[in-house]
Amino acid sequence: MVSGPTGAGKTWTALKIAEVLAEGGKILVIDTEKESALTYADTFTFVHLPWLPPFEPRELARTMAEAGHEYAVVIVDSTSHFWRKEGGTLDIAGGKFTGWKDARPAQEDLVQALLDCHAHVILCARSKMEHVQEEINGRHALVAATRALLAVVEHEHLDRHEPDELNEPWASALAAVAPFRADTFGASDGPMPEGVTEVDPW
Repeated sequence: MVSGPTGAGKTWTALKIAEVLAEGGKILVIDTEKESALTYADTFTFVHLPWLPPFEPRELARTMAEAGHEYAVVIVDSTSHFWRKEGGTLDIAGGKFTGWKDARPAQEDLVQALLDCHAHVILCARSKMEHVQEEINGRHALVAATRALLAVVEHEHLDRHEPDELNEPWASALAAVAPFRADTFGASDGPMPEGVTEVDPW
């Protein structure tokens, strides 16, 4: 799972990971983000599947089952739409406790389809944000608004199945503090993850 706020570089990171996992096989990107994945069409080779509302969990489950036999890697960008947008799990529940009689089985069918998919599956998910103030150089007069990760906008059904990797490309250990989309990693004061080379910021 690749999580982060809007503009953090989730799609680029997912494609970079998929390129390695695919080992020459085909990559499918299921794109709910207004075709933003096409931004990287000149950099990566993939099949693009735009997804418009409704974002029905069971429809995605059927698509995953079929795609798993044709593609080496399937990227869902983003799963958050199938949780909280039109036609998603919360929409099925309709804000009512009794609505979960229909919503929960739909969500569980999707989770099972993700687990059963024959392809590698990479899920992109949006994270919630808030603004916090940060003191700089010990001066109270000089503060900066900093984005803080609160929680991934997704249901516990995905979290509790423990994806193999939780990658937050915007975090300072992996990239510059201000989220951006770029083919590089920013310098960091902390230890760099294995396989990541630290570079000077431009």
